[in-house]
Amino acid sequence: MIHVQPIVFTVRFYEEGKIYPDPFIAVATVQLMGAYTIYVGAMNGKINRQNLRDMAKYFKDFGIKYVLAQRHGVVKQFPIEDYL
Repeated sequence: MIHVQPIVFTVRFYEEGKIYPDPFIAVATVQLMGAYTIYVGAMNGKINRQNLRDMAKYFKDFGIKYVLAQRHGVVKQFPIEDYL
């Protein structure tokens, strides 16, 4: 018996009405760090507040409670609700 758990996610952001495999406007690499925390390791592109809310809702529904993010060389932890 085995258990497989995804630990690295590629999050692609699209303009309204677009979906995969359409061209995306931004991308983020997210790592699962334990059962309740994600680390947003890389973001690139034009990400707006609604994009962050959509990503936070997805991961909150996945069971995530905390977000680790690096800004200007400092890693900080936030409750996922801060992004909603």
